[in-house]
Amino acid sequence: MHNALFLNELVANICSYVDKQADLAALARTCSDFHEPAIQFLWANLSTLVPLLMTLPHDAWEVDRYCSRIKILRRLLPKDWNRFLKYSRHVQTLGQIRAGPRSVYIDIGTSKCFEQLCAMRPVKTLLPKLRIFTWSQMEHADAELPTSLSMLGTRLTEVDIEFPQTEHSDSDDFGDSLNEDGAQGRGQSELEMVIPRSLLMLTKHAPNLRHFLLITPQNCDDSADIIAALSSTIGAFRRLKFFICNTIPLNEAGIEALASLPDLASCKILLQENPVWPADKSLTNTFRRLKWLTITGSTIAVVSVANVMVFPKVKNLDLHIVDHPDAQTAAGFLPALRRGFSPSELRYLCVSCSCSDSPSEALTQPESIVLDPSGLYALLDFTELRSFWFSPVWAYNLEDVDVLAVARAWPRLMDFALRTKHAPYFKPYLRTSLRSLAHLAAHCPELRSIYLNVDATVGFIQHRSPVAEYILQDPELYGDLPADPGPPINVKTYSPPRAGGRTVRSASRVIQLDVGYSKIEPVLFEAVTEFLAAVFPEVSSVGETPHRLELTHNEQEIEYRRCWETVSLCVGLMHHGRMDERRRWRYPAAPVLEMEGDRQSDEDSGDE
Repeated sequence: MHNALFLNELVANICSYVDKQADLAALARTCSDFHEPAIQFLWANLSTLVPLLMTLPHDAWEVDRYCSRIKILRRLLPKDWNRFLKYSRHVQTLGQIRAGPRSVYIDIGTSKCFEQLCAMRPVKTLLPKLRIFTWSQMEHADAELPTSLSMLGTRLTEVDIEFPQTEHSDSDDFGDSLNEDGAQGRGQSELEMVIPRSLLMLTKHAPNLRHFLLITPQNCDDSADIIAALSSTIGAFRRLKFFICNTIPLNEAGIEALASLPDLASCKILLQENPVWPADKSLTNTFRRLKWLTITGSTIAVVSVANVMVFPKVKNLDLHIVDHPDAQTAAGFLPALRRGFSPSELRYLCVSCSCSDSPSEALTQPESIVLDPSGLYALLDFTELRSFWFSPVWAYNLEDVDVLAVARAWPRLMDFALRTKHAPYFKPYLRTSLRSLAHLAAHCPELRSIYLNVDATVGFIQHRSPVAEYILQDPELYGDLPADPGPPINVKTYSPPRAGGRTVRSASRVIQLDVGYSKIEPVLFEAVTEFLAAVFPEVSSVGETPHRLELTHNEQEIEYRRCWETVSLCVGLMHHGRMDERRRWRYPAAPVLEMEGDRQSDEDSGDE
């Protein structure tokens, strides 16, 4: 063996490229010099504790062949733990499933077996070098989580705790039912004890925690004990960078503790329905390094947080609204975002609504949830915005001039979505026309996708009564798009003037256009197709996905959708024809080479 292979660093580098566990095990058995570096990688990542339990003496455990579960048969002596402790000190990741299927699945058994194992351990810390702990993949009982955390060392940097959803998770009476082991099933009362104890264990064993994910069933969002435990312990993780917990709401103290973390860069949180802060309270030195923020909660909760907190470095903001606000709250929603976030930093803004998938609830109070231009103008200071998505089930009282102001204020925009899929139900407020699309194409050169409901019947008049041919009524329908007077009239190159005599040349790079169920007349599909093809030369279809008309009960909506399907088909044909023309211009056909024999035969035939 070459002398270089006696260097542990070189052998460790070789082992880092070995993917199969069997190869690492064979390498560890090759010689004593390869043993230690190989077992470090062999035992570094474990999905469960079963491989470690199998290092115990063979007479101390067995696998039940009926349920494939390992069981402890006798009391463990201190000497029985020698091999266990030898390999457990190399474990760095626990709970993450490795790539590739497992041929044999063995579970650790009931909670009683696990408790016995922990009670007989010779040392308090069984996994001293563990850095990543994933609870959701270990498939243990929920009550075992605090005990599992007590076995870990103080090097934890990433913890993922996710309790699987159960079909009885919304009922507290499920705790009285029995599972297949005869133990009680999970109820809210059990999690009210498990989660606070687990959080307390984490504060002791994870002082350097960087990544923390906590997902619970939906029935825990109203537990006062769980909310208080999370809000009181979140401030103990001073080095936390990523925090995800959108199933347990944070109270005022929890939000303030989260805002004080100096290194927090990304978080997903759930707000209480009505947070209460003093009217004159304003926190300025908050969320100093936060860049990615996702908030789920009511509109008034988001407004309250934005009025109290400051988010100076947030670049990506994702808001999930879970209610239909009143008129006063809706009017102050977007201005609150302007006060809480920095115009020079925000790049991505998404506001969605998950309270209802149908407009029936919104129709009961359409006047109270109207988006006026004043609210949208509050966001025009975000000049660096790249993506804007706003799709709550609200009515939009906007006109073409408002869209023009947005297009001029956000020149670096790449994605624009301002609509609700229930637009036909709010027709009195739908005032944007095709001119809005031209404004976006003219002033947003980097724009790639547009989702906007428009009225496609504005700007056209019938040109000939016998034939249903429509032309543009208003030449300004193309807005500020560049135009040429065109070359001198030539018989071969002459084409009828369009748009009041102007030739539109759009440089728009939009590739995705969706107008939803916008208003359109069947006789206008040809004129609308010509307009869209001229403004968006790169668009090959209108609408991102096909809609199933049989699931729609509104006849007018069905008619709109069918008309837009025809427009989409025609736009696609024109796009492919344009691409063929570009291809022929870039790659002209090669001249046909004639053979000498063919040329000689042609000359002979000419002589004859």
